[in-house]
Amino acid sequence: MLPPRSSTSPPDRRLAVSVVPQGPRTLVALAGRVDESSGLSAVAQIPTREVVIDLGGITFINSLGVREWVRALRSLLGRRAEVTLTHVAAALVPQMNMVREMSAGARIASFEAPYSCEKCGHEGPMMIDVGVHGDLLRAMSAPKLPCPECKATMVCDEIPGQYFLFLELDQAASRVG
Repeated sequence: MLPPRSSTSPPDRRLAVSVVPQGPRTLVALAGRVDESSGLSAVAQIPTREVVIDLGGITFINSLGVREWVRALRSLLGRRAEVTLTHVAAALVPQMNMVREMSAGARIASFEAPYSCEKCGHEGPMMIDVGVHGDLLRAMSAPKLPCPECKATMVCDEIPGQYFLFLELDQAASRVG
């Protein structure tokens, strides 16, 4: 299990893009809002074959941001880049469930899901590692995760069969995890 990750970006913050080449791969971190002014061209033009994109800092995405994201991802995949999405923020999951092209062709390594603890009442996003919990996710079941406050078992606050659709585990098991 990956540690919980929370965004420190205020909801009105413009998108910050960090691109760090590391030999044959490039690490990208996005933080803030994804909208029509996001300027994802730096991501779309990454020349390396392997691209790892950390989406944990995304706080908001609108329909124009979805369009810009899909264009950038298509550009990477069109050059046959192997794209891995990590720390997919909860703000992105509903859009990924509605617009399949937001993750189509990319490998999902980890994502946030809303969880709550029935013992102490703690609520918040928890990071789910697809490699660790792949079998449960393939069965459209949510992993039970320890509460960071009291260590009791937390439960997912979403319906797994709907929330996890963006993973496309049945059809693309080889690209998940």
